[in-house]
Amino acid sequence: MKYKELYKAKATPQLIYKLEDISAMLNLVSLKLQHLIISIVPDMMKADLIISHAGAGTCLEALELKKDLVAVVNDSLMGNHQVELAEKLASEGYCDYATLSSLNSVLSNIKTKKKIIFPRQDDSLLSDFLRHRLEMD
Repeated sequence: MKYKELYKAKATPQLIYKLEDISAMLNLVSLKLQHLIISIVPDMMKADLIISHAGAGTCLEALELKKDLVAVVNDSLMGNHQVELAEKLASEGYCDYATLSSLNSVLSNIKTKKKIIFPRQDDSLLSDFLRHRLEMD
C-alpha cells in the first residue's frame, strides 16, 4: 500500500525526525499540520497509517478502526507502561512498535508486514459477568 499524505495533529516536544523526513521516507504526496483539534477520530477514520505515541486510548482507537498503526514509545521514561502495551500489541501482530531511535527503520519496513485485524470488543462481557456474579440470572 502506498501512503499519500502525512497529517500531524499535535505538536510533539521531542520530535527526532522532521515531518518532511518522515514524509520522504514514506514517499508521501502531501503534508498537513494542525495544532488544535476537538477530536482526532474523524481524521483517524480517513487515515491509512497512524503514527502515534503508545497511549492505550489512541492505540485502541486506531486498531478498532482497523488502521495500520506504528506505536512509538519514549524509551527514556522511567516506569513507562507504554512500552509494555506497544510490545504486546506488536508481538500479537496488531501493529508496529518503535522507539524514537528505531522509527526510521520501522517506517522503512512497514509495507512488508501483514497485520492482524484487532478483534471487536464484546460489549456483553461485563454485563454478563456482573449479572452472574450478582446472581441476577
